[in-house]
Amino acid sequence: MAVGYRTWEGIQYSDEADGATEDQAAAMADFLRTEFCPHVAPFKEAPLPEQTLGGPAEDDLGGRGLASPVTWWDGRYPRVSWSKACAAQTGMPTGDPVAYRLARDEVVCATVPPATALKEHLINVDVVFSSPVDEDRARKAALALLPSDASATDPTEGTNPDWSYMDGGCLNINFRTATMEGLMDELGQGPEPWASALYYSDGAIEDGAVGDYTGEVKQISLSTGANEPGASGELTC
Repeated sequence: MAVGYRTWEGIQYSDEADGATEDQAAAMADFLRTEFCPHVAPFKEAPLPEQTLGGPAEDDLGGRGLASPVTWWDGRYPRVSWSKACAAQTGMPTGDPVAYRLARDEVVCATVPPATALKEHLINVDVVFSSPVDEDRARKAALALLPSDASATDPTEGTNPDWSYMDGGCLNINFRTATMEGLMDELGQGPEPWASALYYSDGAIEDGAVGDYTGEVKQISLSTGANEPGASGELTC
């Protein structure tokens, strides 16, 4: 709430969409605002690790970021604080947060997976730009974090799910990459030769994209596996 990732109005609408009455949702939002949140301790990030940069462009299995271990990231990119920029775009982390500076105007925000099987490999990351960039720059940023054999398929437009109280849209691009299949096989995670990137012009919260997709990109949600349309034939953000 403090960084603008969500609004009290949005929380109330979300509860109503889940079946609460208007009075119930308003009472819950009031309780959170006046009683619960004032007693929540501020988030405190652990000290940043000492780093020796200049690591290899690829990890031992040919990854270049997505599905690579945190140790590889730490050797390749400078780690930075989980800043307000990360929180405003991606929300507060539910686990151990990590953030890396890729360029002057570009950071990666991620959460280290708690599952032991994933061995601290980042299988979902968010690329956040300080200001929106064009699709060409966004695609280059995504490809830079994917194995070198990744190739983009045709983009697909997506919209927020029916249950969302917000109108919003995104653009999805699936990337075919045989190397990613090998990376995920090593982690025992249902190997598929795919990765995907969701482009957002403003950002995304639990309830979907914030605003329509305009052709400019403020945030890329990069994940292993492909995004496909649902039973309705529509791809959701």
